[in-house]
Formats: sequence, C-alpha cells, structure tokens
Amino acid sequence: NSKKGHNLDEKLAHNLDEKLATVLKGRAEEVKRLYDAGIEEFQKSIEIQDLMTATYSNE
Repeated sequence: NSKKGHNLDEKLAHNLDEKLATVLKGRAEEVKRLYDAGIEEFQKSIEIQDLMTATYSNE
C-alpha cells in the first residue's frame, strides 16, 4: 500500500509540475507581449524619431 501511495504522490507532483509549467509559459508570453508593446511605443515616440533624424542627417 505504501508503494501505491508513493505512485499517487509522484502522479500528483507531475500534474502540479505540468500545471505550473503551463502557468509560467503563459506569464512569459504575457511579459513578452508587454515588452514588445513597450519597445514599439518607444520606437514610435517623437523623441526617438527626433534623435534618429538628428543622428543620421549629420553623416
């Protein structure tokens, strides 16, 4: 019976690991989307456009 309980514990731990991995993957994807959106906003900003214009027009 001890063996049966051990197998159940392993199965529960495995299921928990899978659920945790799924949650973490979703969070990582969310962070990447937010990061990409932030970078896009920065690139669109007037300040960076002015800086890029000034940098490349003086060559």
